[in-house]
Amino acid sequence: MKGENIFEAMSFIDVELIEKADKAPKKAGKKPHIPKKRHKITWISSVAAAMVALILCSVILLNNVISPGSSLIGDTTTASGNGIHAPNGDTTTSPGNDIHAPNGDTTTSPGNDIHVPNGDTTTSPGNDIYVPNDNLLLTYSVASPSYPIMAKYTSDYNSDEYDEWRKALWKQREYYGAGRNLAGFFNSSTKSILGDATTENAVYSPVNVYMTLAMLAEISSGETRQQILDTLGAESIEELRIQANSVWNACYRDDGQTTSRLASSLWLNENIRYGDCTALTQNYYASVFHGDMGSDEYSKAYTEWLKKETGGYLNGVIDDEKFDSSTIMVLVSTLYFQASWNTEFNKELTKKSVFHSPTGDIQCDFMNEKNGLGTYYYGEMFSATYKHLGNDGMMYFILPDENISISELLSNDEALAFINNPGTGVNVATCQVNLSLPKFDISMKKDIISDIKALGITECFDDKNANFSEFFPDNSPYVTKMEHGVRVSVDEKSCSGAAYVRLDMWGGYPPPEVVDFTLDRPFIFVITSPDGLPLFVGVVNQPV
Repeated sequence: MKGENIFEAMSFIDVELIEKADKAPKKAGKKPHIPKKRHKITWISSVAAAMVALILCSVILLNNVISPGSSLIGDTTTASGNGIHAPNGDTTTSPGNDIHAPNGDTTTSPGNDIHVPNGDTTTSPGNDIYVPNDNLLLTYSVASPSYPIMAKYTSDYNSDEYDEWRKALWKQREYYGAGRNLAGFFNSSTKSILGDATTENAVYSPVNVYMTLAMLAEISSGETRQQILDTLGAESIEELRIQANSVWNACYRDDGQTTSRLASSLWLNENIRYGDCTALTQNYYASVFHGDMGSDEYSKAYTEWLKKETGGYLNGVIDDEKFDSSTIMVLVSTLYFQASWNTEFNKELTKKSVFHSPTGDIQCDFMNEKNGLGTYYYGEMFSATYKHLGNDGMMYFILPDENISISELLSNDEALAFINNPGTGVNVATCQVNLSLPKFDISMKKDIISDIKALGITECFDDKNANFSEFFPDNSPYVTKMEHGVRVSVDEKSCSGAAYVRLDMWGGYPPPEVVDFTLDRPFIFVITSPDGLPLFVGVVNQPV
């Protein structure tokens, strides 16, 4: 800026400030101070203007000296101490955060460790948020489903948004009852998987395992498929498709108040030929990926997907998952659930109390509430009640009678029927229920092949009898791994849970073509050194 322009800028700034003051709204009881002669600059305003001009000159000079000709892409507002790269978006942070936000806005509070490659994230202090690398998943994606879009919940009962939410809720309710004929599978599998939990925590997701087996039936053939259909109570694969799709939708919620989502995927070895995946995507909402099983990046993509579909909630249950190069396919199904209580527990009523565990008494935090009239169930060996979760959900609490063990209860038909169809088949009373519930956070990771075999599904695990020939025309694979991981926790505000089933297939590479190579006429031989040099070359015309 040339020297003579400084005073012009000073006069312009002063006049502009005066004009803004003149137009500003007047506060009650006060009038804005405006000089009587606007063309005159008082010595106070002159000093202020000079200071402003000096700052302007410094900024311009600094810009020319340090980064001449530079232009900024995207606004960046920071506090001291931040190291921020924001080439394509606005970033507002608090001190101490180190944030990389190449494609979106990021607002954080101190203490967060956040990776946000493709989107906006707002967090509270101390949260560790996992946002998967969708670009990595796209690298290997063959097919992906479209989840239903649900209207978001609002408490404004008189609004159009609430009406839309109610319509979406009623649409999902059309699928209710789809899993009623699964009672046999749920009862037998619950007893098989949880029956040996005598001293340790154990947790199982019947719906999650059902969805995995349904997809396994989809890609199997012959007796292998029939065993699964029989166990799941389906007459045909067409009937199973309809049922599985209805079960998926009956469980689905994504309205901002409650999240309940089943997700599935197939991870295929790039070296094998496989069948049509359309039925898996359409009926089971499954994603399909294709890549090198020996690649660290492909394994990393699988871990990204698994953590994404369980909301990062299974950290500690799952780590950096790896594929084996001999695996031809990994089939995985997940369930993620998070819902608030309809009425939260009062934290002030949470008190230490004694829990009588099988190995001895322990002190833990008990959440307490005194209710009005509630529902109390009681059967031959147990009693039960429930607490409402958001959007139709409930959490039932089933207490064995004194001197009745968990394994005894899981062997009781009445109890099993109630567990898998709560609220039915037992005595009911309406009374005041004062609930006292220990806060808990439990998890389990278990190979469930033996438990599934106990249900009558055996051929898919047999390397000689497993039949997946329609989906893998060049291979003869069998299931070598069926791992189930689950975590569930409750506190004063909400109930959260996540589960996965991972199923691996091995042994499916095409058998070598048989060639009869008989040296019954003159031939040549070569003997080489360790580095391939021809040490001897000969012709055999007379072997003897």
